[in-house]
Amino acid sequence: MRYSGTSSIESVASKVLHADELSAKAEALRADQAENAPSEDSGAKAAKACLETFESLYRISIPLLRCLSQGNATVLLYLDTHKHDTSAVRIAEEVGLTRPRITQIIDDLEEQGLAKRVKDPHDARKIRVTITRKGKKLVAGTRQSFQKIIEDYGAVIGQDQLEELTGILNETYALLQELGQVDA
Repeated sequence: MRYSGTSSIESVASKVLHADELSAKAEALRADQAENAPSEDSGAKAAKACLETFESLYRISIPLLRCLSQGNATVLLYLDTHKHDTSAVRIAEEVGLTRPRITQIIDDLEEQGLAKRVKDPHDARKIRVTITRKGKKLVAGTRQSFQKIIEDYGAVIGQDQLEELTGILNETYALLQELGQVDA
């Protein structure tokens, strides 16, 4: 799924987040709960506060990934979680970057020893990209750092709050699966 600089936010959200289907589902739920639901204004305020929180968390997490560009980190994480079709074409489609940009990223990751190109064992004409041990070690270290930060937040906000947040995020992920955005 590739998007140009001229793609509208609405069209990207519609494709990536299935925003139209989500909106229809939300409207149906709002209609069912109209008499007991808080005002739409409070829902909009809560959504804005949630977005601001996600943006803040993203901003403070960037230093953990400073050793890699955003594109390199995205491709490295993709390689770590996808073992099968890891051709440059497939990676470009999945992460939404152009083939030339993916080629640059793969070259850079190879230069750093984080990924390598290998012949496909099933089709010698194809080249796959795989993550190296060094790349896996970097990803594992980054995950450990994030896990420690989340553990610390849990200690500060309370384990119950952290578990509630995890439940909400799991429900959100399940909804994305239901809408067909992520694999089940």
